[in-house]
Amino acid sequence: MILYILKSILCLAILLLVYLLFLEKEKMHRFNRWYLLGSIVFACIVPLISFEMQRESLSLLRNNYFEILSSSAIVAPTQDAVHGTVVNNTNYLLPVLLSIYGLITSFLLARFFRNIYLLLSSAAKNKVVRYQG
Repeated sequence: MILYILKSILCLAILLLVYLLFLEKEKMHRFNRWYLLGSIVFACIVPLISFEMQRESLSLLRNNYFEILSSSAIVAPTQDAVHGTVVNNTNYLLPVLLSIYGLITSFLLARFFRNIYLLLSSAAKNKVVRYQG
């Protein structure tokens, strides 16, 4: 599901970029409207399309991949010769991305609640004027 959403977002971003570069200043309002509506439908359908590769090409890719991995020193955990401890190579990408996502979300939520507070406080300070009942 996440892969579908990412593909859809990428497709929407490309179509929006095309719209902003080529169609935004055009006077064809009806065409622009249909383009934007069609791009949403297109971005929802395109991630559902999948292409299959032949098995021969997949086996060649797999063999080359394993040859590269076997020649790399990062594949297996390394052992420290002095202390005898095993050092694992850990991927910190997901926790870093989740932390950034959490920080941005908390910032936007704080800003949203601040704006709600300012709106309600300004509405409470002003006098209510009745106009025609």
